[in-house]
Amino acid sequence: MKIFLVGSTGPTGLHLIDQALARGLEVITVVRSPEKITTKHEKLTVIEGSVLQDSVMVEPMRGCDAVVSAIGGKNGTFNPCSIYTASGAAIVKAMREAGVKRLIVCTAWATKDHSELPLLWRWVLRLTLIRNVLRDMAEFEDYLALECKDLTVTVVRPGVLTNEPASGKKPEEAIDKYSVGNSWWIGGSISRADVAKFMLDCLDNPAYDNKSVAII
Repeated sequence: MKIFLVGSTGPTGLHLIDQALARGLEVITVVRSPEKITTKHEKLTVIEGSVLQDSVMVEPMRGCDAVVSAIGGKNGTFNPCSIYTASGAAIVKAMREAGVKRLIVCTAWATKDHSELPLLWRWVLRLTLIRNVLRDMAEFEDYLALECKDLTVTVVRPGVLTNEPASGKKPEEAIDKYSVGNSWWIGGSISRADVAKFMLDCLDNPAYDNKSVAII
């Protein structure tokens, strides 16, 4: 299997590279700063370019079985964020031209307010530190749901992200829900390594086709 990876220089993206190569997958990625990827492998192709330009991605994307996105936005109460919607539109346009139909993206489980969410997420984090990132994620999710019905999409919604090593356990999950678990205050967490593994597991599991999945 060959995947086209975006967001590969971020903390989750780096896990995706290593885990995908360990599974024997061929990985093609477009990044602004190729020097940030220190992994060398015969099945890894790193191309310099921007994920905001669909024209840069079309040719490298041809022949890929899926696109996997670990794009991440910068938190901050006053930091604007449009990376999810802007890159998402470019990625989808490139996919359509290249003939790729499978897309797996990572957002978060609090993109929109919902009574299922833990109180800290509802009344503190999503209204301050990560509000602009969540707003952009929500618009991106709406775009995928409303305007990308020609694609097979999985939206992975992790809880609080950590840098712990892979747990080796199957995450708790809730399909088409905003959160999972019983913690009413802050909710559950999950390591970026486990998120990467789950995203790759979705590649050949049709149970997650055209679904959103909250995981901790």
